[in-house]
Amino acid sequence: MTITPVPAATLDLLNAEALGSGKPIAEQGGDARGGEYWLLGDNTHLRLAIKVALITGRPLLLLGPSGTGKSSLARAIAETLRWRFYDVAVTSQTRLDDLTGSVDLVRRLHEAQLAAHPVPDADGAERRRFPAEAGAFMEPGRLWWAFAPTSAAAAGRDVGKERADPGQLPSRGPAGGDNAVLLIDEIDKAEPDVPNNLLIPLGSWELKVPGREAVVVPTRPHRPLVVITSNEEREMPPAFLRRCIEFRLGYLTSARLTEVAAKHVPGVASALIAELAKRLIPDGQGTEGFTPNVIRPPVSTAEFIDAVRAAHGLGLHPGVDDETFADLEMVLRHRGRRGR
Repeated sequence: MTITPVPAATLDLLNAEALGSGKPIAEQGGDARGGEYWLLGDNTHLRLAIKVALITGRPLLLLGPSGTGKSSLARAIAETLRWRFYDVAVTSQTRLDDLTGSVDLVRRLHEAQLAAHPVPDADGAERRRFPAEAGAFMEPGRLWWAFAPTSAAAAGRDVGKERADPGQLPSRGPAGGDNAVLLIDEIDKAEPDVPNNLLIPLGSWELKVPGREAVVVPTRPHRPLVVITSNEEREMPPAFLRRCIEFRLGYLTSARLTEVAAKHVPGVASALIAELAKRLIPDGQGTEGFTPNVIRPPVSTAEFIDAVRAAHGLGLHPGVDDETFADLEMVLRHRGRRGR
């Protein structure tokens, strides 16, 4: 299938203030973690970075501290574009083969044992045929699915039997899912060689899968948008960074956080948000020259939304429940702060 440029009409979908479900903001009822929407506001630079990644076919590398909405942004982009969504949670055990595809050695051994030692039955046992080729036990990775879903569905299966596509279809609009967004989440948790090993697949758009002779190339109308996130716990190789469209999501200012929280928690009182902002958000957060400290550490978007949701759910009122506010502040502020 010929890869075509992303049309202007598709790019225009990213001009909305909130990416995701497409509902008016007044009707939004979820939060960014569910992928229902991601509030862009006037962040023209982020909007531009997403469009450039789509046009050039380069991966979008989102950097920044945990809780700033990197992972949920990828899902919201998929919902906005109405593209199928795949995700990979990277761990210290993740290898390139886990992303592209590999031979299931455990299943191959199991089949070999069954073929060598058939279990007798009432009709008399027949020796099972054992496929000698490793490709019969191929397990496609998420990158393969994002590239070429038809060959991924047929890989390592008997003729006429296909595996289910693990990608999530958009919750609204046409359910075609002809194009794809792939999230590779927290790549800095992987071994140092994984980013370098991704250079060829994401640079030349060719997957060389062990145990498969044919090279996997994209067959969707457009190249998949690959979104890679990093908490910057490890420095990425320069060659890898050059392959990506890079954007850093930092901590939001107090004014911006209160705006986001008000739209994520329907019905919350503005006085409640203001009280939490005063208690939790350090002065100058999100502005140039701000220096985080242990006493008043920065508050991420997810943390502040959680705080507003908790206080709203508990029915707290400024000036009335100050003692409970203090207890809630202690619980939230100590989250993940040990040793800092």
